[in-house]
Amino acid sequence: MSHGGLSMIRNRKIFEFGVQFQVNDRKVLNGYLETIWQEYASMLTSVNNSDSEGLDATQSQRFLSFDGDLARARNFVGFVQQGELYVEIYPKVFRNLNLTDQACSLIIHHLFWWLTYSEKWRLPVNTSNLDNLECDNLPDLIISLFANEFWRTLNETPLLLYHDEEASMSIPRGRINFSRYINSRLGHGNAHILECDYVPLVYDNKLNRAIKYASQILLKKSRLQQTRRTLEDVLFLLDDVTDEPCTSAILDQVRLNPAFENYRHTIAICRLVLDQQLYNHQIYDQEHWSLLLPMEAIFEDFIAGFLENEFRDTWLIEPQKGGLALVEDPVKAFEMRHDMLLTRKSKEAQQIIIDTKYKLREGDLTAEAKKGVSQADMYQMAAYAMRRGCKCVLLLYPNVAESCKEPNHFKIRSAFDGTEIHVIAAEVPFWSMTNFGQLPVVLKAKLNELINLF
Repeated sequence: MSHGGLSMIRNRKIFEFGVQFQVNDRKVLNGYLETIWQEYASMLTSVNNSDSEGLDATQSQRFLSFDGDLARARNFVGFVQQGELYVEIYPKVFRNLNLTDQACSLIIHHLFWWLTYSEKWRLPVNTSNLDNLECDNLPDLIISLFANEFWRTLNETPLLLYHDEEASMSIPRGRINFSRYINSRLGHGNAHILECDYVPLVYDNKLNRAIKYASQILLKKSRLQQTRRTLEDVLFLLDDVTDEPCTSAILDQVRLNPAFENYRHTIAICRLVLDQQLYNHQIYDQEHWSLLLPMEAIFEDFIAGFLENEFRDTWLIEPQKGGLALVEDPVKAFEMRHDMLLTRKSKEAQQIIIDTKYKLREGDLTAEAKKGVSQADMYQMAAYAMRRGCKCVLLLYPNVAESCKEPNHFKIRSAFDGTEIHVIAAEVPFWSMTNFGQLPVVLKAKLNELINLF
């Protein structure tokens, strides 16, 4: 497969920063992406307090770059649809592969596995379910997974929640709202009618309304007959639930008791649909649809989540560790925020700064002094380590081939007191087309090996 030049095929599978493709209407598509970008970037910044490149809501959208009526994917993966044009964007770590149906299926398995460790883009489905779905593209696959999750949860445990109600009645129920009673009843000669507030346990509750609305949205987008039937079954189960538009804000008002803990995944799905990460509610009935996720953040989230899951017994893992400014005089400025700060849970309390770099260090690095590490990254790590008083820094990169290159070691010596900072730049097994099932074991062993090099 050639990765350069222009493709005129209307349905394309490409890589980040891969081939250009023709768009139907640049102005309309760019306007759609701009609308999503404003809320998307604002959401990420508020959640992460991040100043990462590409996540500034004041900038123009960074999903695609345009050259006339040609577009090229940037550092986001997922899919974009504009009318009959449909483009799937795959991670650049796989760019030496041919995007056959079999390869794409395995790449999608990787993507879902990575996202199980992400707090921001967690797709709440079991990756083993992917093998049971006959989908030939990412959007249909996602809708099928979401539809099955809705059906399974609602069918197994019908959701009854307490719901705030206001009613006018002659026999009191719950609590009498005297303010409303005086204003609307007593002052109008209807003293016998009471205004009551009560909280019944009902099926027509806020969460079921959100599930119903999300299912209606997905039904409009689904092209697979089996998925459509599943979503129609979900809507049948929710037939007695009020039909109303919802936003993700309604999910913040939902309080689940322990009997309905299995609805946590369902809430996460609804939030993905309603939060405009999966679609844009203002124009979802038009022929535009997208799910675009930043690979830098996915790689960082994945490593942080994996470390927390596998190493928390011996290490305190603090993602996005801040609280320390590079400059404190005359005022604090240039706040530092490490991707991760690890502190060993022992008397020694050893600390390691970990920074993830979603970059491909390709080629033979043996004769290269910098070993594929950018000068800006090394300056950044030196400043972080000196200001934090940490002598151990680990720069992690995704593997560019099935086997990882040997780690590279750097020593930074302070001219003030001779203190040495040990920086290790290393690949980790982020993917494997031949040993995907063993990746968790292999990754844990590699991270343990790297940590113990200090």
